[in-house]
Amino acid sequence: GAVVDFLAMPTALNCVDLPQYCIESDTMAFSCVISVPNVAINELADLPNELSLHQNIPNPFNPVTMVQFELPVESETSLKVLSLNGAQVASLVSGNMQAGSHRATWNGTDVNGKKVPAGVYFLLLTSGETIQTRKIIFLK
Repeated sequence: GAVVDFLAMPTALNCVDLPQYCIESDTMAFSCVISVPNVAINELADLPNELSLHQNIPNPFNPVTMVQFELPVESETSLKVLSLNGAQVASLVSGNMQAGSHRATWNGTDVNGKKVPAGVYFLLLTSGETIQTRKIIFLK
């Protein structure tokens, strides 16, 4: 266990305001041992049980928006921004990712770093065989 040292000051433990803690003497020092039993932590309890792509915040946005998504298992994952006609505008995430909660941001630029026109775009999250989409709006 851990040993915790205490220092009781007479002004903090006075007999008028806190009679139950009354100490009729000068400063007093004491120690006590605190032990916490080992607790098994179930790491799986914190993992999401399904793929989830949240709505971007803020939406509509300018100049930057944040996207949160959850992966139930480690997998090859991509998060792309697509135009209304399905063309890829930007790639926000690409590669193998651990299970858990993740965040990505998009600043309204295309793969060449140029600002995209205002309008409606789609987020496309692909993880393994699963796909989810969200409609997002970029304002000028």
